[in-house]
Amino acid sequence: WAFGTMPQAAAAPPGGSCPSDADCMLAFKPGFDSRFTLGAMISCSTVLAILVAGLAWSARFVSLDTAGVASQSSQLPVGGCEGYWPEAHACLALGQDALAAGSRVPPERQRCPQLFIDKKWVAKADFLSKLEAIEALAKEAFNAGLTSEALAECGVAASPFVAVMGFRGLSPSRLEEGGLVGSREFKDVDSDGDICWPDGYRDHYIQTYSVKPSERFQAYVRGFQLEAFGQVVHQGRACLDKGREA
Repeated sequence: WAFGTMPQAAAAPPGGSCPSDADCMLAFKPGFDSRFTLGAMISCSTVLAILVAGLAWSARFVSLDTAGVASQSSQLPVGGCEGYWPEAHACLALGQDALAAGSRVPPERQRCPQLFIDKKWVAKADFLSKLEAIEALAKEAFNAGLTSEALAECGVAASPFVAVMGFRGLSPSRLEEGGLVGSREFKDVDSDGDICWPDGYRDHYIQTYSVKPSERFQAYVRGFQLEAFGQVVHQGRACLDKGREA
């Protein structure tokens, strides 16, 4: 998987509905694009077909149906991306305070971040520090134009490597009325798309509101080979710079 390729579309959650109009707040900022939902403008039954037929798989910026990945929220025990939630209006109705895990809430709100707030999580600082370092290296590689293909041409193994996908539009916060979150998605290429999370998950949800990630994602971050990733980025950038000077 490379920066320019499109991620595998996730299956829509059972009983899901088309995204809300709030997901159509667009912001066309080159290099600082967030995800927006085409489903609010096009019917859910045709959006995937139009995406495949209408957009090249190599396009740098694509759009993503956030309602379509809501079933792969951060709390699923296996598989799926971390840090995706039900629609904003459903979660905002729960307020900003933590809810007990057994709280009686409607099905469409059972995976909202309010149910996973844990202000007593003792490993929060260490987790955030390492995740921030991973994201910083991933953005450095992205901004330098360092792709999996470029690494292969340079003879540098892209492992470990976290790629970045850019999206258009802004994702509304599920905890702040009127708040906008995120600009990109991070994806571990070694996981075949099984490990991914959106920009804004770390600082907005985890750092500001103490949303506790899944045990699976915590284990991933703890075990991530940060130094090795830094070497991959350093070697790849050196190769690209040498090629530009030639």
